[in-house]
Amino acid sequence: MDWKTASSYYEARLSEALNVQRYAVNLANLPQAEVPSQLKAILLQEAEPAHRQLERLKKREFRIAVVGLEKAGKSTFINAWLECDLLPAKGGRCTFTTTQIYSVENDTEQKLEVQAKTEEQFINLLNELETAKAQEDIKTIRENEITLQQVRREGNRTFPFTRLDDIRESLKKYVADEKYAHAVLEARLYTNKLAQAEGIVFYDVPGLDSGLAKHVDEAKEMLSDCDAVILVQRFTSLREKELEIIKFTELGDKNITVADKLFVFLSRIDSLATPEALKTHIEEASQDWLKRAKLPQERIIYGSAGAYLVLNGLAGEQTKLEIGDANNIQAQLKRLTGIIDEETLNKKGTGIPEIKEKIFNYINTERVFILKKRCEASINTIFITSEEIYKLVSKRYPENPEEAKRFEEDRRRVLFSEWWNYRWEKKKADLQQFYDSSVANNSLDNLTENSATSLAKFKERYLQIVASEIQKLKEEAFRKKAIIFAANSFPQFDRMKANFAWREDLYGDISKLLSSIARQLAMELKDEALNLVEYMTTLLWGSKQVKERLIDKSEEYFLSNTNLI
Repeated sequence: MDWKTASSYYEARLSEALNVQRYAVNLANLPQAEVPSQLKAILLQEAEPAHRQLERLKKREFRIAVVGLEKAGKSTFINAWLECDLLPAKGGRCTFTTTQIYSVENDTEQKLEVQAKTEEQFINLLNELETAKAQEDIKTIRENEITLQQVRREGNRTFPFTRLDDIRESLKKYVADEKYAHAVLEARLYTNKLAQAEGIVFYDVPGLDSGLAKHVDEAKEMLSDCDAVILVQRFTSLREKELEIIKFTELGDKNITVADKLFVFLSRIDSLATPEALKTHIEEASQDWLKRAKLPQERIIYGSAGAYLVLNGLAGEQTKLEIGDANNIQAQLKRLTGIIDEETLNKKGTGIPEIKEKIFNYINTERVFILKKRCEASINTIFITSEEIYKLVSKRYPENPEEAKRFEEDRRRVLFSEWWNYRWEKKKADLQQFYDSSVANNSLDNLTENSATSLAKFKERYLQIVASEIQKLKEEAFRKKAIIFAANSFPQFDRMKANFAWREDLYGDISKLLSSIARQLAMELKDEALNLVEYMTTLLWGSKQVKERLIDKSEEYFLSNTNLI
């Protein structure tokens, strides 16, 4: 079965299994069914990864997470993979947000999408930085407040391109330039240089050791929702934050092992001093991974992404400064690996072609097996547990298990009806009392000081508005009278025509006056009306639907309907 066929097949089967799961959970929720809580817990737990897998299949995405510590070389690794020194990779932190790279087939589909943070997301970032005491980041944000605000105001942006080099500066700006990147939620790059297979997505996430909970959360979410993982590892033994990669991967995908989908790239081997050091580095890393995750040695590839860029003439100036001279790099790799042939060294000595070959082999062959293993385990767990729940409910309702569901629904409906009738009568009484005292003021004896003041102010404003508008009408009427009468005085004064023209013009001005008075009064009434809407919302447990139904979601509703006043 190829990937396309397998995707369609398991999309249908997972959809069916999740329908069964929802039905079984409804049965398990019936109090009289007495279903053990652990059976329901199994179904709820299994539904989450099944839903994630189903969504990936619907989008036809195969997600590969590229993870590691800060400065492990993740961005350089992806640049080497794309054969373009594209993603920023400098001495300090150079990735502030998640970069997603999507595989597309045609040149015309290539583009860079930048998604800006909302104001709420930006405020949450500031709060998190305050909590983490990230004073340097806070200082940077304050110094660049204008440009960061401009990025958020511009919103999401799209940059089409034909060559990856064309969007290097834009990507650097929004992903790595702290003047702009703090206001960016994520960047999505669509390129035909990623892979030949359809739907491949690379996720380049900021380092797990950045100190920001946001980055840890992003890594956790991504590792629980991916199909393969490439860990770019700089040191021989795993650091504490790298161990979290194993934990997050296991938590998000319990039906397959970490070893099923993990690849390790031991980076920057050109920084080692001797061939013996390289051999020890590889052996110790292999043993460590075998002990911690039972990862076979063939899943561990060593090399240098930076060296690949330099030796193949792909490196930019910054990378050359970071990695070094091509001749020195070549000599060092020859000494470390024992590979003499320069063409072979440029490819095999750097490890990039080898890991690409292993990943492509995984994509073309193993991923169908892993998909089958993951989905079959999830589907079987759901079906077996659901069947057990169904049997338990059938014992109490042997003729028709649906009776349990109907019985519970009827019981709840009766209880709700009894409760609601009482509550509704009380709420109507509360609203009537509020209306009488605060709005209608039916009796002068019941007027409160606030409502009396409110009425007096409204009456005062009404008289002011009417007097002002009438005065303006008089002045305008006499001004126009002079013009109209003058216009009808040649060759001699036509009284009838002049009076008719003046009355017609005056009629239009009076109509405008009434509309103006209505609009101004509507503005005066707006606050009182909003208070009433707010009280009604409070009575109905803060439901947003109250405001939506009464004033069409907009506080300017009153002004747009002044013709009704």
